[in-house]
Amino acid sequence: MHTVIIADDRAYERERLQNIINWKAMNMCVTGCAKNGREALNLCLETHPDIVVTDIKMPLMSGVELARALFEQLPLTQIIFLSGYDDFAYARSAIEYNVCAYILKPYTENELTEALMRAVNILEENAGRVQREEHLMGLFSENLSALRESFIYDVISSGSSIPEKEFWERCNLLGLYFEYDLFTMLRINFPFSLNVRSRRELIESVVEKCVSPFSKGYFLLFDSCFGYLLLNLDENAPSQQTAEAISSLSDMLIREFDVNGINLSVDAGSQGYGYISWNRIYSEFSGGDAYVGENAVDSFYRRYKEAEPELFEALEHDQPSYAFNFIDELIDNAEALGLTPNHTTRLCLSFYSETAKRIGEKKPLLDNEISRLLELRTLEDTRQWLKNLTSIAKKIISSQRSGKNKNLISRVLEIIENRYSEPIDVSSISSELYISPNYLRHLFKESQGKSLSSYLTEYRLEHACSLLRSTGCRISDIPQMVGMENNSNFYLLIKKKTGLTPSEYRALFSHESETEETE
Repeated sequence: MHTVIIADDRAYERERLQNIINWKAMNMCVTGCAKNGREALNLCLETHPDIVVTDIKMPLMSGVELARALFEQLPLTQIIFLSGYDDFAYARSAIEYNVCAYILKPYTENELTEALMRAVNILEENAGRVQREEHLMGLFSENLSALRESFIYDVISSGSSIPEKEFWERCNLLGLYFEYDLFTMLRINFPFSLNVRSRRELIESVVEKCVSPFSKGYFLLFDSCFGYLLLNLDENAPSQQTAEAISSLSDMLIREFDVNGINLSVDAGSQGYGYISWNRIYSEFSGGDAYVGENAVDSFYRRYKEAEPELFEALEHDQPSYAFNFIDELIDNAEALGLTPNHTTRLCLSFYSETAKRIGEKKPLLDNEISRLLELRTLEDTRQWLKNLTSIAKKIISSQRSGKNKNLISRVLEIIENRYSEPIDVSSISSELYISPNYLRHLFKESQGKSLSSYLTEYRLEHACSLLRSTGCRISDIPQMVGMENNSNFYLLIKKKTGLTPSEYRALFSHESETEETE
């Protein structure tokens, strides 16, 4: 049985509503009546009714305000408006807050019955949709482990072909969380193949027990003969400490499985930054040992190339400390591997080339750096050369970004000036300019000293005041003419800006005009 709340400030209207409909025959029950909007809202929040039949004009809280509050707090509750005011502004409010029916007084039993049946149909449609969504969520939860494993395999097999945005969106959907950007992989070599999945529960419990002291994030995958343990490592830990932790983890896994009667071995892959390194690390197991000896230089260079996009992104966002810290870590690792400046030449040339590409026509400013590169004698010289190039790049990129931001803000102001009467907002403008809403908000506030939303509202109000002063347009039409959807909010904003209601503001200027003509 559907529950109904009635709200009207006139007692005879409340009584009529209770008696005009055979509620029981419609499988409905009136569970409460209220004499104003605030009382109705309290009743609704307490009883969560299916349907609210409410007058629009009520004391303390109007029907429109009640609809807004229910739309935010009880969005499934269906609302039927009753009003003696045939006013377009109220109809717009009904549409805005998903009111399912709008009936003018005096109304007939048939009109009210039709509105109630419309509300019931919507309730049943919503119930079916919710049930389907719950069923799909149940299936999703039941298969979440398989979906995660399939996704990880896709990333590992496809390398860097999955766009970063899509990668993080799917991680968020699947509940995969990686705190750090550094990864490695262990291959667990089982002495059997057919029983791996049958013993999966045991394997997962052993791995979870062993991994938690070493890595906050991990993922375990299986094929016919091996288990692959993808580890998310603390990139801030010293490299020697990380290596010791991986060795200790391998030993612990071997001991724990041995206790359970399973003899196995564990191979460790190299380390890499970002999900784009997963494919390379995984591929090492089919190509022999991890990068050691003669391959150390190549591994070192690969690690830099994986991080290079983030390095320059940090400069783009005015975060040079990230770049400097990365350079320190890079050179520290080079020293630990026993590399020389000759081994880092390829890396330095790549950094120089990417810097030149980023700064464009400012490239001549780097001419002296190539000759200096040939003079590097120690890794400390290499460290300082990279940091000096980073400082040059940072200054140029910051200057270029400032110019781009000015052009961007000019474009935003142009959009507002030309299209303020349209339903534009921060989201639509940012989408048109291919930047994120949060970034646009930050740039605009930094440039104009106020939020974009406030600027847009003030711009619309200026034009609304101009229309009030110089035209005979209906006041109720003006909000739509300047792109403001909510009439009640428009009245409040005009009053706040001018100290007068729209009617009083128009009358003031009409009076001044008449006075000037008389003089």
